[in-house]
Amino acid sequence: MFIICLFLIFSPYCFSEDYSIEATDNVFSTPAVESTFKRLFDPLFYEKAYNIPQDTASNHYIKIGFKQGFRPNQWFQTHLYLCDVEAADNTKAPLVHYAENLQASFIKSLSTQWNFVIVGAGYAGSVIAHQLAKAGHSVAIFDKKPFLGGHAHDFYDSNGVLIHLYGPHIFHTNNKKVFEFLSQFTDWKFYEHRVQAHLEGKNYPMPINRTTINELYGLQLTEEECKEYLDSVRVVKEKIENSEDVVLSQVDRDLGDKFFKGYTQKQWQRDLKDLAPDVLKRIPVRTNDDDRYFTDTYQMMPLKGYTEMFHRMLDHPHISKFLGIDFLPIRDQIAYSHLIFTGPIDAFFDYQFGPLPYRSLKFEFEYHPVTQYQKVGTVNFPNDFDYTRITEFKHLTGQKAPGTVILKEYPCDAQITNEPFYPILCKEHDEILAKYQTLAKSLEDAGNTTFIGRLAEYKYYNMDQVTEAAFNTAEKILQKVKIH
Repeated sequence: MFIICLFLIFSPYCFSEDYSIEATDNVFSTPAVESTFKRLFDPLFYEKAYNIPQDTASNHYIKIGFKQGFRPNQWFQTHLYLCDVEAADNTKAPLVHYAENLQASFIKSLSTQWNFVIVGAGYAGSVIAHQLAKAGHSVAIFDKKPFLGGHAHDFYDSNGVLIHLYGPHIFHTNNKKVFEFLSQFTDWKFYEHRVQAHLEGKNYPMPINRTTINELYGLQLTEEECKEYLDSVRVVKEKIENSEDVVLSQVDRDLGDKFFKGYTQKQWQRDLKDLAPDVLKRIPVRTNDDDRYFTDTYQMMPLKGYTEMFHRMLDHPHISKFLGIDFLPIRDQIAYSHLIFTGPIDAFFDYQFGPLPYRSLKFEFEYHPVTQYQKVGTVNFPNDFDYTRITEFKHLTGQKAPGTVILKEYPCDAQITNEPFYPILCKEHDEILAKYQTLAKSLEDAGNTTFIGRLAEYKYYNMDQVTEAAFNTAEKILQKVKIH
């Protein structure tokens, strides 16, 4: 939850005032614009931020809220199109103006024959869009979110702090090709991410290293002794069948329970032994004192944020962006030669075999009037509290500001109101997934559809991995098609 103290203290608006608007329909040029506005407006956010009841929130915004700089939802303030109210129309609520432009974009999308339509403006879709446009193809990129970057989207909140809307995104890679490709669109800030785990009132380095073990057990092991200790307690199996096998192949049961069991239960609502090995295989255990979460050659953060990077990547005359428009309901109305889909594979096929399970996250942002809230970027809470971790964004961005914003993450199942984040990799879903993959392959073999990305392939990707996959996919497509 955002804590926006200044608005709550100084705002003259209170529950007793009537914000009803006569002839509100006159605000909207068409019913479609009104419908779009209602989809984008967030009355819950408005209520929490400005102490305006939900049932009057939209009318309050349309009548006077926008004149006071009140935001209609969490991300809108820094949307590049409407950073300034006057850039739209100082007599009209900016979100209404934006809804009108969404409808205009929608109409434009229906009247053009595209070489390529790409669904999703995250890493996979944006990288492919850039490569295809650079080769001379006309590209339309759709995203039902009204902004670029997908889950990597970032913006400056009402306190002037750069935050990641969907949780922390830390770029790291050993892939020079990927790093150089993205460097076309951003300058970088060097950043080495550090994480601690909160156990019984004390924080320990995470991933587990020599310092972790010595402080946890009151030991003074050397690096060699630490290696010998872990070698003596780990359980080595010939075949790693699940995430529990992954953990116990590196540490003993006690360390596994303390650092992994509870966290996994909260994050996935499943026991370690019920999850595929890939879920935890990325987490190392070290015998030295290296407390960096990643050891990749390139550990950087985009200097001006991820959203700015995506804007530059998609700034091409052959690319048309249709943001805030859900492609699937209108797919039969759009003319194109080739479709590239990065959304959920089960949604594409109308859930005909049932929905695939995903885990999601609920985010609670808090502003604190202090220079620093915690010593490292992220603190994990494997056993205590309902949230899994707290991230303080100023560590990640290097931003200097008098106050700070933290984010608490609460895992949950992906439902209608919760976006899918993480595919749940376990054997019980393999049969359903295989059916969708068979349908997807038949379309790909026909040569006019490509499925790529975490949701479309139902697999976990790091940012560098999906960038590489998208780059390679674009190359394969370009080898097969010619410009019409």
